[in-house]
Amino acid sequence: MAQTGKSPAGNKVNGVNGHTPAKKNGSSDSSRSNGKKRSRETTEEDAEMEHRADNTSQRKSHPSTPSSTPKASKIVHMRDEGDLDANDDDELARMSNRSQGKIKKRKSGANLTDQDRKFDAEKRKEQAKRLAVETATLPVNTAQDQLVKSILANDTVIVMAETGSGKSTQLPKMLQQHRFITEYYKQKQIATPNLAITQPRRLPCLSLAQRVSEEMGVALGREVGYAVRFDSKETLAAPGSKKNGQTTIRFCTEGVLLRELGNEPLASGKGKPTEKGDQEEPKTDGQTSDGEDEHPNFLLRYDIIIIDEAHERTLNTDFLLGSLKLIQAERKRLARGIEEAKAQKGKDGGNGDVDVLKKTWGGYQMRELKIVVMSATLEADVFSNFFDKAPILYVKGRTYPVDVYHATENHEEDRVDAALKQCFQLHFNKPPGDILVFMPGQEEIEGLVKSLEQYSKEIPEDMLQIEALPLYRVLSQAQQNRVFEPAGRNVRKIIVSTNIAETGLTIPGIKYVVDSGLQKERSVITSASGSMSALQTIQCSKSAANQRAGRAGRTAAGECYRLYTEPAYEVRPQVAEAEILRTDLSSAILTLIAMNQNPFDFPYIDQPSRPFSVQAVAELLRLDAITVKPFRLTELGKRMRHYPMIPSRSRILLESFKAGCPSEIIDILSLQEAGNPILESAGLREKAEKVKTTFKHRDGDHLTYLAIFRAFIEQQDQHRATLAQDSKAASATSPTAWCKDNALNFRVLKEAVQIRNQLRHLAQQQGQDPDISAGEDQDRVLKCLLHGLPLNTARIQPDKRGYRQLVGSRDIKIHPSSVLVDRKVPTIMYDEINVTTAFYAHTVSVIEESWLDEIPGFNQRSIQQLSSA
Repeated sequence: MAQTGKSPAGNKVNGVNGHTPAKKNGSSDSSRSNGKKRSRETTEEDAEMEHRADNTSQRKSHPSTPSSTPKASKIVHMRDEGDLDANDDDELARMSNRSQGKIKKRKSGANLTDQDRKFDAEKRKEQAKRLAVETATLPVNTAQDQLVKSILANDTVIVMAETGSGKSTQLPKMLQQHRFITEYYKQKQIATPNLAITQPRRLPCLSLAQRVSEEMGVALGREVGYAVRFDSKETLAAPGSKKNGQTTIRFCTEGVLLRELGNEPLASGKGKPTEKGDQEEPKTDGQTSDGEDEHPNFLLRYDIIIIDEAHERTLNTDFLLGSLKLIQAERKRLARGIEEAKAQKGKDGGNGDVDVLKKTWGGYQMRELKIVVMSATLEADVFSNFFDKAPILYVKGRTYPVDVYHATENHEEDRVDAALKQCFQLHFNKPPGDILVFMPGQEEIEGLVKSLEQYSKEIPEDMLQIEALPLYRVLSQAQQNRVFEPAGRNVRKIIVSTNIAETGLTIPGIKYVVDSGLQKERSVITSASGSMSALQTIQCSKSAANQRAGRAGRTAAGECYRLYTEPAYEVRPQVAEAEILRTDLSSAILTLIAMNQNPFDFPYIDQPSRPFSVQAVAELLRLDAITVKPFRLTELGKRMRHYPMIPSRSRILLESFKAGCPSEIIDILSLQEAGNPILESAGLREKAEKVKTTFKHRDGDHLTYLAIFRAFIEQQDQHRATLAQDSKAASATSPTAWCKDNALNFRVLKEAVQIRNQLRHLAQQQGQDPDISAGEDQDRVLKCLLHGLPLNTARIQPDKRGYRQLVGSRDIKIHPSSVLVDRKVPTIMYDEINVTTAFYAHTVSVIEESWLDEIPGFNQRSIQQLSSA
């Protein structure tokens, strides 16, 4: 596959020939003493999972992904580094050994001596000093005076900084530690401004929090913390508290901050304050005082909010920016009113407006809000205009230059083979340096990794070896961690990733990038027969392609090889279409209505199409979550907001309490939130089919997954019991080994257990018993699921070759991964549609069509009306 392209200076550069290389001498490195792949034994995986944060100070500095147990309560008390998480085999072994006196228990929490704490703090400070030297020359730091001055002088600023400039890690520190910040907030009687920094994805959020805590020399979860859905590590204090160690730099996903807006409305006409000193807790889940209207809170916990990677234009990005614009204006109006009252008091020498001066909002003083919209690549003018001509700050200079080369032909269809050839061309013809390959999804990633591993066995031992590593969301934590570790001696890492590595992550050692130019995207497909949400493979935008290229220039000069032509690049859109223009809006609109906003009058950056908005409102009405004229949450809608899931799943859970099957439904929903528990990669398909046969339920995938999940929980319980009796015999019951033997994803199942614990706790908070079971009545469980999925149903075609949707009349097929793929049943329901060569239904179960008549507002007549609409 020939490559031609342009360097940054515009010079043409010749490529290399396209073929899978044969064996050749190409490296003068010494023998492969450490070139073999690292062990993947389950004991190492478990230990690495829980203790990566503990060992961070002993490794080379780089962003890492911390692991912590999710906390159910709002005030999260950080877990000390020595505390135990009983979900992992190595931790269970330690508990058993400690109980038998075999090892000394490490002091933790309140048991740490002052000497221990001092030692830990000194280690963190030493590491911070080393990192300060490394980061001092980053482009963002060389321009910090101008950046801080502009941010303080304006309500909102747009920051454009090239990839590798250090914007994501350095700006949060700068906005707390710079002398201009200290002077500015001292005048406002604020010792340290509180920051929220949002990321579109979970992994960069965790990685950045870890990195910034290291650079500041503090323990993760104290001054620097994070919050993602179903997981957080932070130390929160009551409003107005000046407790040492409380989290003042909070990395969170956009969804977490948006949910915080919708969950804590304040009562009154324009945000009614409370008397200073009142002990009343902020109201949650739509609660209001008698006769008062609901209004959004003002996020007064934060002084500065940074929206990072704004160019991705996720659904949450757009709704969050619109909400922040309203909040910022209202906070400014109220804060200025208080300042005027204070000035009047000083001028008259009297009391001024005593009522205004004594007021607080949920325990917080009213103050203005600063907003920073930040990215390496975005349409700056769009955001500037949205925020009333906000200034645009440019930080030039990527850390290292990157040369970009394009293929002479496009390789979308044969992307795996093309990437394989390109990787070997680089490996045999380029100096040492790791390779990062971008692929659209898990299937392509695993296929390429397997091929790399297979062909790399033929490389002579006296040559540079290859270690191929996948990177995508549902991998185990240990597998994700391995990506960040330095390669062994005489080894080149080739990391194959989804767009999870596109932004927010710095993987050490990357010198070459291979870009397929593709990504997975969820969107609503509309046609004359209706609309549905589906996952598709699409071309990435120019902005995304440039972000990917930038990964090669983070730690040294690099090169990017695109598997598509330069003309194909030039015709791509500059930025991706905003998610708000192409996806289901029901979750976001439910949040808006919880904030007392009319979804049709909300200030959007890009106005969503009216049919999409109407469709989302209709869905929420069908779920009985809202009322219209005016828009308000129903009591059921308020209870749905209590659970951090999409509306249809929250509705399923609430129905389970009424139907008497929350035990099964919580388990099923937890696994749906975590992901597919079965490893479906090419090398494990035979083993995966065996596990499906072992746990297969005649009614389909939902109950099959339930059986798998409960078998995993039983395995954990058995392992704990064995450990308590004989730690030496415990390896036979190891959950990780059990997962490996059964081609199951330990990380997904472990995450599902954590989500399950959270959902059970949230149910108990609402006075529900999560242990009530349907017993042998599995139809009750399926009927309950149908309450959230009535539109995701289909009837078998007369020729028995496929199914046709009951609503929408689109022809679909059951995905080959389903346990029902070889059966012909009259009616099915499914979780989602995946679009490849056909429309494939995923996670499918058998239902009786008459069950739809039992769903309020949804019967055969409504099906006919919706189908013909």
